[in-house]
Amino acid sequence: MMNIKEEDFTFDTDGESIQYLKEIVEKMMLEHGILSKEAVGRINKVWLKVGSVKGEGDPIYRESPVYWAYHFYYGKDSFWWVERREENNLPPLKPLPYLK
Repeated sequence: MMNIKEEDFTFDTDGESIQYLKEIVEKMMLEHGILSKEAVGRINKVWLKVGSVKGEGDPIYRESPVYWAYHFYYGKDSFWWVERREENNLPPLKPLPYLK
């Protein structure tokens, strides 16, 4: 079990969002072979200016944990969801740079 807490994030959270963020971290670990510390760091880097993730109406819940795992790892501008990348004139997928 991951020991991820509210204070690990740079934005305000609640109990529900922490559970959802844990699911995202788990997916990042499984899909991309990274440690939880890096996964949390990537979330914090991308959501640097997010003030809070709270309440059941938060936009985070509009997408699945898998979506967010890829979003935080490859970035929204990578078009990671597009198959047959060459046919669509897209470069190979590369993770966003991550510095500890």
